[in-house]
Amino acid sequence: AVVSTQSGHYGRASLTLAKLFKLFKEKHPGVKIGLTSYSNILNSLNIGFYKPKNDQCDQCTSYKNSSKEEIDLLLYIEHIERKDMCRNCKDADKIKAKACDNFGAYTIDMEAVNSCPKAASGEFYYITKLACYNLSCYNLGTDEKTCFMWDQTQANRGPDEIGSCLLYILRNLPENITDVVIWADSCGGQNRNKENAAAILHFLNVEVSNTALHVKTVHLKYFERGHNESEVDTIHHMIEASKKNQEIYLPDRYKEIARSASTKNPIKVFSLASYEYPVYDVHALCKSTIINRNRYRFIDHEGKPKVNEASWLSAKRLSFAKGSRAMTISTLPDPERTDDDKVILTDRKVGCVI
Repeated sequence: AVVSTQSGHYGRASLTLAKLFKLFKEKHPGVKIGLTSYSNILNSLNIGFYKPKNDQCDQCTSYKNSSKEEIDLLLYIEHIERKDMCRNCKDADKIKAKACDNFGAYTIDMEAVNSCPKAASGEFYYITKLACYNLSCYNLGTDEKTCFMWDQTQANRGPDEIGSCLLYILRNLPENITDVVIWADSCGGQNRNKENAAAILHFLNVEVSNTALHVKTVHLKYFERGHNESEVDTIHHMIEASKKNQEIYLPDRYKEIARSASTKNPIKVFSLASYEYPVYDVHALCKSTIINRNRYRFIDHEGKPKVNEASWLSAKRLSFAKGSRAMTISTLPDPERTDDDKVILTDRKVGCVI
């Protein structure tokens, strides 16, 4: 039999070395070989067992495990095209952020919930644990890493907390930045929602005028569902590696671990829900400022004005500009492509004349 030596080959996740060896002995009972020698041969052929480190895309997994009769090929192709489109746009933003002094690009993501206390003792498995949260931000232009950390006794992990973190990221931009792009996953409860839109509109129309910042536009961009891997994941990998085999009894210990996780380019850690970085009532801000979240007017093929509703579920970009209460929603992440832009007048009632 021909055995491929290409890097990355792996067997089924349900198999173990012992099971694979047993199957081999059943098929080749005449071959005299022990488990250790069998393992060494597999290692020399670069054959191993793969365990996914990240969540796998539901749609891609369904496609790979479905029969030909069950597969909707068109939906899958569209899904992959959207994934590639978002990935290419993010890479272009990264290149631009490194080349242009006035352009800032960031990726943000919530780390998996950490528990406290954390220890090797079996007794700790059964006791009630405290949930500790972390929103990480990675600067694609400078490779600067930032974490906002808090625990469940201080705040939740909803739009108020994420919106507050967005405000702190925008407030701490360098003065030379005029255009900002922030990439996030498409989770509606945390990232793709009207509360974050309200926070950015408040920042551009109220806060920028009272500070030394010169920000003119902000774009929130969203990865295709199931494919939100980005540079910000390196922060989480560093923290995971640093906390391995450590016993943790206080939430602040996670902050210490994050600060020491990277020696070359240390991670900046801020305590959310503290006196210096409070959590704002972004939901109340949204309720008082955004009257219209998805209805827009357009001219049909007969030249008549019509009203329609934009879909947030398919949105890949929300764009905002200084001095405007309008919000642009689009299924295309590149702001240069305006053919699918839908302008939402957030401060006007539905059906009013533009």
